[in-house]
Amino acid sequence: MKDGTILLWRVTKNDGFGIKLIAFFTGMPYHHVAVYLGGFTWDEGPKGAGGKIGLKSADEYWEPIEDMTPDENKRMWAFLWWTSQYKHGGRWPYNFLKFVVLALVYPTKKFWNKIGWMPFQSDLLGEVCSTYVDYAWRAAGRDILMGWGEEFTVPGDLAGLPGFKLVVRYNRT
Repeated sequence: MKDGTILLWRVTKNDGFGIKLIAFFTGMPYHHVAVYLGGFTWDEGPKGAGGKIGLKSADEYWEPIEDMTPDENKRMWAFLWWTSQYKHGGRWPYNFLKFVVLALVYPTKKFWNKIGWMPFQSDLLGEVCSTYVDYAWRAAGRDILMGWGEEFTVPGDLAGLPGFKLVVRYNRT
């Protein structure tokens, strides 16, 4: 896999209630997203931000069509490493409050965009998996969500983005 590949996990009938809630509230079949860089799979989960050696098994792999430049690679690596070592005492925390707010706000996203305000957006420490991957790409210098700004994202927002191609899809049930 190329550096910068986005990994997505789909909800299956065997997944737990919390995972199924993500799909229910977002209206999308995905519950988690990560990014591959430098031989590691990086993600933000309940234990915080971090990287695991190797390529994690996922349901979909979306490679960037244009390879990352060495400078983009270094900037993304710096962001991912820093967040996994947050304040030298632990990982960048997972934001459970933002997760709950997302469940309430995301289905009404069009309303919040129309009035020009998104509740609880930048005031909260930590992230959820989808904003973590978005921020990693922004740190590299690419706005993969093209102009979304500080808007909430969910895993399904990162599937099928312009500039990425689906290279592998597994069908779990």
